[in-house]
Amino acid sequence: MRGTPVVSESADTSVFLDGLGERRVAVEPSGELVQILHLPDAAMALPEFEFALRERVGLDTRKSVVLYDQNFVFNFALDGLPNERVMRALYDWTPVRYWSRGV
Repeated sequence: MRGTPVVSESADTSVFLDGLGERRVAVEPSGELVQILHLPDAAMALPEFEFALRERVGLDTRKSVVLYDQNFVFNFALDGLPNERVMRALYDWTPVRYWSRGV
């Protein structure tokens, strides 16, 4: 699934739309840029989706497999290393280019 970048009318946000929802860039009070994921209400209505989201948030990054984009920016974390087929799909369909065990 590929996303579509969209420029917001607001000067401090840009939006990236994909199958999961809208990713917006916001500025923290410290001046750091962060991404905020806005999920559709329909996704949050599914109990299994909420469970999977809570499970992902609860991963221990010290023990997880951490996935990075081409600029070595954190992209995702998993509880174990995916098999070769899944890694190929991540490379082909997402910005993931590198991985490490823990941070």
